[in-house]
Amino acid sequence: MSAISNLSVAKRMALGFALIVLLSMAVVAFSIVRLNQLADASEVMVKKPVHTERLVSDWARNLNGGIARAAAVARSSDPELTGFFDAANKESSRRSTELQKAVEALMETDTEKKLFQEIGALRGVYLKNRDAIVALKKEGKQAEALQLLEAEFLPKSQAYLGTMESLLAHQREQVDQLAQAIQDNRQTSSRLLVLLGTLSVVLSAVISWLLSSSITKPLAEAAQVAQRVAEGNLTARITTDRKDELGRLMATLEHMQAKLAQVVGHVRQGADAVSHASAEIAQGNQDLSARTEQQASA
Repeated sequence: MSAISNLSVAKRMALGFALIVLLSMAVVAFSIVRLNQLADASEVMVKKPVHTERLVSDWARNLNGGIARAAAVARSSDPELTGFFDAANKESSRRSTELQKAVEALMETDTEKKLFQEIGALRGVYLKNRDAIVALKKEGKQAEALQLLEAEFLPKSQAYLGTMESLLAHQREQVDQLAQAIQDNRQTSSRLLVLLGTLSVVLSAVISWLLSSSITKPLAEAAQVAQRVAEGNLTARITTDRKDELGRLMATLEHMQAKLAQVVGHVRQGADAVSHASAEIAQGNQDLSARTEQQASA
């Protein structure tokens, strides 16, 4: 504290202001860090589980169209329907392969990898049965195609879709977990920001109080010294170890008091000398009067 007292008032005020600014900057920096954490968590959620969920959803929709076409081909008596769906089936296979590769690149956890392997195996069965139904229809084997549809294709296709739904549910669970983590982080950040803001206000108030006290207290002491001098008390001891402007003010008051005491001392000495001389003159006058009376009576 003595080191701070030795600083000039300007430097002390600059230091106090700098501390308050630093506290404010710390609060702002913490806010930025927490916001970046929330942004990163949101980005992770969008990049991975949400993106995977969308890809698998597109894959499932593509699969549903393929199942519907295969069922229509197997159950229809129109021989031209098989050729009509050929281009759509090829495009569906191409799109599913594209989605499968995209999803594979996003599989990270053991659960995801296991489900993806099951989907891949079921897709192979799906394609085999679909192509077999198309081949039977082209050969005119309506009954065999319908039997394959009911006994093998549809159950395996439902298992294929069910495994996709499991992967979708897993991704949605991850999205929910990340969303909850983001919400918890947001609430924690809000509480910490309130705490830091309150702490910053309290510390700023303490710094301001200490700064003002370091200025106003010496000024009050200087005012008391000046008041004592004005009342004629020149004997009070003035001491200070401050090195700032207020210390120099106290030193100047001390010097002024000493000079005033010296002047008053000189005045008192002069007054005493005048009083002594007056007394001697009065005594001389009395002696002269007495001699004069003695001479007159003789």
